Amino acid sequence: MDPASTAPAECHVLDRLAQNGVEVYVVQVPDGKMHLKCAVVDDGVVITGAANWTVRGFENNVEDSLFLQSPALAQAYRARMDRLLPISELYHAPRLDDSERFESKPSKLSQSKPPTLTYAAPRLQRFSSVRSARVFFSSDSEPDNGLLASETILSRIHAAQKRVDVAMYLLVEPTLVEALAQKATEGKVPVRLLVDSGMLDSSSRTVLETLVAAGVQVNWLGNEKFSMHLKTLVLDEAQVWTGSANWSQSAFAHNIEDLVLIESADLARAYTRHFDTLHAAATPFQPASLSVSAPSNAPASAEFPIGLPPTGPRTNWPSGLQDVASEDLLLSASARYLADEEYLPALLDLIRNAHQSVLASMYVMGEPQKDQPNLNQLTAALAQAVQRGVYVHLVLHMPLSEAVTMNQIHLDWAENLRAKGVDVRLHIPTIPLHEKVVVVDLAKVLIGSHNWSEGALSSQKVTESGVLLVLPQQDRRLADHILNRESIRDMRTPALWQEELRTLRQLGNTSGKERDTLLDQLEPEEMP
Repeated sequence: MDPASTAPAECHVLDRLAQNGVEVYVVQVPDGKMHLKCAVVDDGVVITGAANWTVRGFENNVEDSLFLQSPALAQAYRARMDRLLPISELYHAPRLDDSERFESKPSKLSQSKPPTLTYAAPRLQRFSSVRSARVFFSSDSEPDNGLLASETILSRIHAAQKRVDVAMYLLVEPTLVEALAQKATEGKVPVRLLVDSGMLDSSSRTVLETLVAAGVQVNWLGNEKFSMHLKTLVLDEAQVWTGSANWSQSAFAHNIEDLVLIESADLARAYTRHFDTLHAAATPFQPASLSVSAPSNAPASAEFPIGLPPTGPRTNWPSGLQDVASEDLLLSASARYLADEEYLPALLDLIRNAHQSVLASMYVMGEPQKDQPNLNQLTAALAQAVQRGVYVHLVLHMPLSEAVTMNQIHLDWAENLRAKGVDVRLHIPTIPLHEKVVVVDLAKVLIGSHNWSEGALSSQKVTESGVLLVLPQQDRRLADHILNRESIRDMRTPALWQEELRTLRQLGNTSGKERDTLLDQLEPEEMP
């Protein structure tokens, strides 16, 4: 077992096993994890595959489990387990008296009617036409180890003559990604990939972007209720690779994993048929930023200086702004719906590829904290865009009451981001600002319900949706729409903008001479 199984929330399972006579060993892996999901029965049958032995693994996820009748394979697995004992510790559970010992009863799973699994293959299929079966163990001193497995997979992909079919929970190993891309680029063999929705995260999304650009057919499955958990490769409808290992450097070099290569046309065809069913139900992956070229007369990025102008964009925008009424802002654009989990990757991709401007208007930004990876990724991308010479303008809602928590949070963001070159504007508190819109290069618009809070950006705590619009050419009215938002006039220092905010809030409760005095205070100073 992996040490994670000894955590307080999990150790009751190990306790139950150990208290009833099962020898439980916890494997200590210095730089990885014990990731096997296998068993050897009577030195003649090996049970292995992608599925963990959990309710989610058996009833929810897209998984595979193979029962391999092979004394030779069983011997290899037993030998591998024996080699793990020196780096393992025997698990000790609290003692029970005889009255507390576990009585054998039918499990909840066996008592209940088998669930209807939307993406399940037939419950049991038998294949006898197996030419050969070979197992590779990662992090092993034996010749057939994980590094040899990755090299063998690489050579088999390059040698494929008919088709390459991959279903992989996590695919980030660079040489294998390159091999799939190269095979697809050649155009002689179709390459198909099914991944879990977790691959849509920004940290691994670039892999999918690369593969799609090379011509790989990429679809994804999965949500908060189930995962596409397979780790399978089918080549030329004749070879099947499966087991516990994702295609990652950790899996091949550091974790305790197995990779099984089975030469069987019948088994390969069965997997291919199952993949066909999965792909039919899956969602095609699309790059987040639909490509659009800015027209040749687009302003150069040099016209949008990195430094903060004393009074904001009105002094450095190439020409005067027009007040655009919302009902008059009619656009012709390509549109793509963004599922909740696609919003942040799309937003980051747009910002990272911006060459001129990022203009945003936002109701809520979350509280600045270290343990907010999604929000921190976003603010880092904005700062990096500034460093590339992109003009970044952000308007934030300000509540009418100074006592509202959002007031101080947005003040802190204004100071933080302006110090990094982002032209943050605080909307006047007497008019609520509730929109959530981002305009990139005056030709791409991301609009929807997402605030820039950790809960919304993570796609886990709240349910949101968005739309990406891509215009055929730049439209200056988009700049007018954002930059004409009524905001604090003097953003030179925190003291000045906070003083103006207080004055505006007081206006709503005053009249007569006092109101006139406050209005006089709001008249902008003439800039030298």
